[in-house]
Amino acid sequence: MTIVSVFFYREQSDAHAQLQYWRSENPDGFLLNCLTRTSGKLHRAECHHLGDSTWESDGTGGDLVRKRKACALNIGALRAWAVDHGVTVDICSDCRPAQGEDLVAAEAKAADAAGEFEPDGVQDARTKTIGAIVRRQGQPAFRRKLIEAYDGRCAVTGCALLEVLDAAHIIAYQGPGTNHPQNGLLLRTDIHTLLDLGLLAIDTESMTVITADALAGSDYASLAGTPLRLPRDRALSPCKTALDRQREKAGLNRH
Repeated sequence: MTIVSVFFYREQSDAHAQLQYWRSENPDGFLLNCLTRTSGKLHRAECHHLGDSTWESDGTGGDLVRKRKACALNIGALRAWAVDHGVTVDICSDCRPAQGEDLVAAEAKAADAAGEFEPDGVQDARTKTIGAIVRRQGQPAFRRKLIEAYDGRCAVTGCALLEVLDAAHIIAYQGPGTNHPQNGLLLRTDIHTLLDLGLLAIDTESMTVITADALAGSDYASLAGTPLRLPRDRALSPCKTALDRQREKAGLNRH
């Protein structure tokens, strides 16, 4: 079971020292910096934005030192923690691909180092996994609308296995207003992850898939140029403005 460690100066007088110790002991881990009560930025533990082990201030009066920080060796654990605490997660632009390795690969590396498999905790892990899948698949009503709109098929791959299809937000979830079908895509779980990490986007001029250079040489590179499957009811088609904003945020150029 992955443990999420939380450090906050209002709850621990030595929170900053504990945080720096955790980072030094878990260089392959991940850190969610809660910028506000409802938003946070996900970093690698070694991200340069967080400085080194002696880091005290970001030059703005030490604001970052005073933010709540959640740390774990597993991205999924931090995402689940964020959902439980009502925090919307963004990803540090410098941490999407780093040195040719994306965050998913980095997470696998961290899991190997930590020894994630615990025979005595299999049932507990299964319960947590099912809970994570439910959260990942999105709010039930939002997901049902997308399943109906896309005829139960992934908008990119055409996969029709509902158990692995997610209700993906184009603009990150920020409350019920963002649970609109035009702000969603029905995506296979791995494709959803690529979208979240900024490794995949949609060219709204051709309505085809764009992939990041970091995917070159991988099986996902072949997705480039794939036409996006659109709902029969064009009123439910994804908002092009939202798609453009996601693409621009990911730093991906049109074909």
